[in-house]
Amino acid sequence: MDAREERIVNAAKTLLSRFGEKKMTMDTVANSVGLSRSALYHYFASKKNLVLATHKYLHTRNRNRIEQALKESDNKRPGVLKAVLLRENFLFELAESSDDKTWYEESNYPAVRDLLSETETAYAAQLQTRLELLGIKSSEAQVTTRLLTMFGRGARESASSKEELVASLKTGVGRLFKNPLAN
Repeated sequence: MDAREERIVNAAKTLLSRFGEKKMTMDTVANSVGLSRSALYHYFASKKNLVLATHKYLHTRNRNRIEQALKESDNKRPGVLKAVLLRENFLFELAESSDDKTWYEESNYPAVRDLLSETETAYAAQLQTRLELLGIKSSEAQVTTRLLTMFGRGARESASSKEELVASLKTGVGRLFKNPLAN
């Protein structure tokens, strides 16, 4: 992605967060980056393509951050917490900066929905792989991954601040790994 495309995608992110997918127009994006509508269409053939590129850019950057954090943690449990914190903070920040609270998780475009589903699957795979590297059996790692993703979503949706989200995630993930209720 070149610098101009990145500028367009960042403008689209801002406008998607303000207006949502339905109300954001190519005209508003073009105006916000100082391009004519026809020049914008040179970079993105349709609104769908721009929305898809915006999601891909944001979610790929977050997935890469998670991957880097996991590599740097050398197969230690804190890597799992770091991955969950990165993912949920990313989504929390998108929600907090948005008037449309669902634009980054839902779409009317099938290609965007597919990308969002692939993103969730990739995140779950990152967690499950890390758990297996920690010595957790595959079947247990799969269940633990589901628990972590459900807990992360619940903590994010119920937190009133980033600090509350981080505290909840640290406590919850810590308790999950201490496993005090196991026989």
